[in-house]
Amino acid sequence: MPPVDTAVLIRALSDAYSYYIDVKQCREAQLALGLFASELEVERARNAVKRIEQLVKPHLDQATFDGLWRRVAATKRNRTPVAIGEWRDASGRAPVACRWGRGEPRALPEQAQESGGVVKDF
Repeated sequence: MPPVDTAVLIRALSDAYSYYIDVKQCREAQLALGLFASELEVERARNAVKRIEQLVKPHLDQATFDGLWRRVAATKRNRTPVAIGEWRDASGRAPVACRWGRGEPRALPEQAQESGGVVKDF
């Protein structure tokens, strides 16, 4: 078996964590605004993260998982949704329903503003 490039594994897991947090925070913002927000997209993102974690688990220790989650989650704190709609992420693959900003101006009502982090619930 060829050697495993742990940098590639860490990047894949980081991307999955990032996407999951985006999806979950966007759903919370949609619900706060009284908009329809399906749990299906959150479940899909959660299942994708679980699959990736299972694939990389033999190659990374638990401290790496925990540290990576904390680092990714920290970059997602204190964001404000500035638009809700349908777009693709920077890679053009994953659907994105919220566009995020920090600080002023706050384009959406205060009840939709994100102030904290997302709990790792998988």
